[in-house]
Amino acid sequence: MRVLIASPRKTGNAQLRCLVASAYGLELVGSRDAPDASDITAIGSWLEDFPDRGVAHASFHHSPELVTLLAAHGVSAIAILRHPFDLLVSIHEIAQRRSSKKGRRLQESDPWAPLAGRELEDPAILEYAIDGFSDEIAWLKGWHESGVPLVRFELLEAAPSQVLAHLATTLGQLDDGQIARAVAGCPAESLVWSSPVLGRRMPPVPSGAWRERLTGIQLSVLRDRYGEDVRRLGYEPA
Repeated sequence: MRVLIASPRKTGNAQLRCLVASAYGLELVGSRDAPDASDITAIGSWLEDFPDRGVAHASFHHSPELVTLLAAHGVSAIAILRHPFDLLVSIHEIAQRRSSKKGRRLQESDPWAPLAGRELEDPAILEYAIDGFSDEIAWLKGWHESGVPLVRFELLEAAPSQVLAHLATTLGQLDDGQIARAVAGCPAESLVWSSPVLGRRMPPVPSGAWRERLTGIQLSVLRDRYGEDVRRLGYEPA
């Protein structure tokens, strides 16, 4: 069994990878080893070395070429969806974390670099929300419409056992004991199993945090810009 979890960063991918690995006895494949999402040739080479029983996370965008490549290597894809506005708040937190961790700075080529060192209310955040964030929206829409099994972050956060039970209908049967052991061994706050990097994790952004953290102006702009997309993804923009 080979499984690839496709999701934006900070959408519960580490926890889901842990759950799937624990439930099915799979090897964890480090996400840092994944190639650039736009290089389909490099992805093919990476899949050549994919363990026969392994599970990885990578922020690959959906494409027919990728789906064909995964099928050719016997890899099952799972996508994680999250409310886009919560994802925006998480992206802001990642930018702050990366820019301050041990003096490390984001590279200028990083699309989140303009957000580093800025408060969430800063106009630069709104500029990113209007333009750069459209790439994240496209990522979510691509996998949402792909037909692969979908996991919603909100359910993963609230009821991971239900997520595993749902995935078992496509990945392979699991009994209640297997699910319970996986859930017990993969708490979201774990520093070892649910995160490939040892050390202090970022504070979580709980579901619905966007309602309190985004300003009225930001929400108005986001609803005008992405309201229909948010609804198509199964969420409400208000």
